[in-house]
Amino acid sequence: MSKEDVSELRFPEFSGEFKEYSIDDLVKVVDCLHSTAPVSSEQTSYKMIRTGNVRNGNLIISTMDSVEKEVYEKWSSKGYLEAKDIILTREAPMGEVAIIPQSSKYNFFLGQRCLQLKVRDTFIDSEYMYLLLHGKRFEKYIRPLKFSGSTVSNIRIPELKKFKFLIPHLDEQVKVKKFLLKLNRLIELEEKKLELLEEQKKGYMQKIFSQELRFKDESGNDYPEWEKKKLGDIVSPLKGNNDVNIEIPIMTISAKRGWLKQQDRFSQVIAGNSLKNYTLLREGDLSYNKGNSKVAKYGIVYRLQTETALVPNVYKSFRVKEGYNSEFIEANFHNKNLDRQLRKMISSTARMDGLLNISDNDFYSIQIYTPTIGEQNKIADTINGLKKILKVQSNKYEALLKLKKGLLRKMFI
Repeated sequence: MSKEDVSELRFPEFSGEFKEYSIDDLVKVVDCLHSTAPVSSEQTSYKMIRTGNVRNGNLIISTMDSVEKEVYEKWSSKGYLEAKDIILTREAPMGEVAIIPQSSKYNFFLGQRCLQLKVRDTFIDSEYMYLLLHGKRFEKYIRPLKFSGSTVSNIRIPELKKFKFLIPHLDEQVKVKKFLLKLNRLIELEEKKLELLEEQKKGYMQKIFSQELRFKDESGNDYPEWEKKKLGDIVSPLKGNNDVNIEIPIMTISAKRGWLKQQDRFSQVIAGNSLKNYTLLREGDLSYNKGNSKVAKYGIVYRLQTETALVPNVYKSFRVKEGYNSEFIEANFHNKNLDRQLRKMISSTARMDGLLNISDNDFYSIQIYTPTIGEQNKIADTINGLKKILKVQSNKYEALLKLKKGLLRKMFI
């Protein structure tokens, strides 16, 4: 028996080689109707599965369109979707997989660019097949198709049917699937905890910046009322660098992930040999990335947490003046309560390079309500505490995802 004929990780009570089967041996592949079903303006129990409704191994029912019963019947003419049938997206995006839940109040049918995989025989477990499609072998098959260079890459059914898996006996399949589905449920639980914590943080931020939630000083007294000030009155703009050191990291801002080394984000340093178009920042300085994105429609501000960095001059970089807390200023932007002002200042839609048109004069004229430094510090401490709790939960969630990915690679060939 060769190492290639069995999975790297197995339960001790099982032995013997895995057997090879093509996808066509294992499942019946049913294509969708190649036309768009007319949707209903009312919510019904008949739901259309489109590629956008299949993400990370799950069906996103909340975003599905409803149809009338007559439409459901017509678009199910090639076969009805039943519990434990597998959905595979052919393109846009390609290779996303989900499974029809065993108990649901909805009747599902295929939208365009989706396939139904129905297990054929008793030697393959449907949920094990679902997990196989998340394994390294199928991932290797999908990867070159995704990056084929064609305008629209897709999974071709004849080639898909020929693709082969190595699978163990049904008893082993069932034990593996029960173990991994139990892990899936644990991951879902931790994800819900993370989402709840994010909502709680968002709620606290809204209450803080609406001044519904106020802090007391060390004597238990109320702090003075917040004052409205221009951003330009409480920060000093930064531009250029005078003491550039080759060892200073070159950083860039990701709207979702914050500060990243240019090398890590783009797999190379795109600054080249000339650093004249970069600004030197020190810890606590802030930059506004005026890039338009889904996460930050009107741009995003991040505070530098490393000792020093060189950042692109295209960012609006600034340093808070004495009497102001940089973490408080950053939180103002992250809370989105300044988006209304930014929206009015942006002179047009995003440019060809994806950057928003907003002048320095307009940006630094943004009005910000600021409390005294004592209350600013307490607000910053509170937000940092919430971030730390979120980070712990996020790390726990990410560790489980990493564990699952490793197990999928080791338990499937």
